[in-house]
Amino acid sequence: MKTQPPALQHVLFVDDEPAILSGLSRMLRPLRHEIHSEFVASGAEALERLKHEPFDIVVADMRMPAMDGAALLDAVQRAYPHTIRIVLSGHADVGATLRAVPVAHQFLSKPCDATTLRAVLLRAVGLHSLLEDRELQTMAAGMREIPARPETYSTISKMLANPASTSVDIAKVVSRDVATAAKLLKIVNSSFFGLPRRVTSIDSAIKYLGTGMLRSLILATAASAGIGLRAKAIGYDLESHEAHALFSANLAMQFFTEKNAREDAFAASLLQNVGELLLIAGAPDSALCALQRACDTGVELDEAERELHVISHAHIGAYLLGAWGLPYTIVEAVAHHHTPSAVMHDKLDLVDAVYIGTLLAGHCLGRRSDGLELARQHLLTLGEESQLARLQSVAARLLDQSNEGS
Repeated sequence: MKTQPPALQHVLFVDDEPAILSGLSRMLRPLRHEIHSEFVASGAEALERLKHEPFDIVVADMRMPAMDGAALLDAVQRAYPHTIRIVLSGHADVGATLRAVPVAHQFLSKPCDATTLRAVLLRAVGLHSLLEDRELQTMAAGMREIPARPETYSTISKMLANPASTSVDIAKVVSRDVATAAKLLKIVNSSFFGLPRRVTSIDSAIKYLGTGMLRSLILATAASAGIGLRAKAIGYDLESHEAHALFSANLAMQFFTEKNAREDAFAASLLQNVGELLLIAGAPDSALCALQRACDTGVELDEAERELHVISHAHIGAYLLGAWGLPYTIVEAVAHHHTPSAVMHDKLDLVDAVYIGTLLAGHCLGRRSDGLELARQHLLTLGEESQLARLQSVAARLLDQSNEGS
C-alpha cells in the first residue's frame, strides 16, 4: 500500500485577491521541489486551466464573485473526480463553508503558515494515493456490495446546514430509522456514559450526544446492518467489538477540548473497524482468512493481515468512509489507527488519539495485554507521556461504570 505521496504535486490556488495569491507564492517558493504551484484569480479561470493541464490539488478561496469556492469545487468534483479539493476560508465564511462540506476533502483557515499548508497538502495526497490504490479498489470491487451512504446521514447533514433546523426536527428523522433510533438509545444509556437516569426520548439523546456523534452512530449502524449471521459463523463477537469501539471513542475524545476535534475523535474511533464489518458483509469467503484466523486464535487482526500478506481492514474501512464522503481527517485516522507513524505529523494528532484510545480500551477490556505499554511508548515519542495517568484514570472510571451497569 502506498502511504507516501509522489515527489512533486501540482497544485492550483484560486483566490480573487492578488495580495493573497502573491503571499501564497512567496510562502511556497521554498517548497518548490515538493509542490509545483500555479495561481488564478477566479473560478472560471481555474476551470479553463484544468481543461488544459492536470492538477493533483485545487485550493479555492470561499468568497469569490461570480463563482464562489463551493460552486467551483462542485464543478471540479463532477469533471475531475480524482482531484483533491481543499477550501481556504476565513472566520467570516462559516455559513458559506457549510455549502462546501459535500465537495471538499479538507478545509484550511486563513491565515495559514507554510508548515501547516505543506502538511495538509502532502497528507491529503498521501491518503488519496492510498484510497486510489489499484489493489484496494480491486478488493472492494470483488465484494458483493459496497453500501451506499445511509439516507438518514445525508438528510441530517443537510438539516444541520440549515440554521432553522432544531433537535426536534432531527429527532423526527432519526425516529423513522428504527435501527438507528434503537442504537442511539442503547449507546446513550450505555454505562460508558454513566448518566444518572435512563434516556428514553430520541430528542433528549440527540441533545446529550450532539449531532456530530449522532452522525457517526448512523454510519456505524449502517455498516453493521445485516451481518449478524455471517459474523456468528466465523466467531466474530459483534457486541464485544462495538463495546471496544465505544470505549476507545470515549478515551480518544479526552485528548481534545474543542468540540469539533472531540467529535472527530469519537467518530474515527467508533468507525475504526468498519473495514471488518465490510469484509464480513460482502467479501468472498477466501478474503476472510485473516479475520477467521484472528477469531480462531485471538491474535490481533492487523498482525494476522501482515502475516498472511492481505489488505488491511483499516484501509478497506477508510475506502468505504472516503466513498461516503467523510472528512479526510477521520478517514485518515481510520486508515492508520494501527500505524500512526505512517502519517506525516510532528505533534499529537487525531490519528494518535484514536491509536492510543484503542490500545488503552483493549488493555482495560482484557483484549490486549500489551496495550498499556504500547500506549506509553507512543505517548513518550510525542512528548506526551504525562497524559497517561489522566487517561488511565478516565479509563478506570469508564470501566467501573460499565461493570456497575452490567
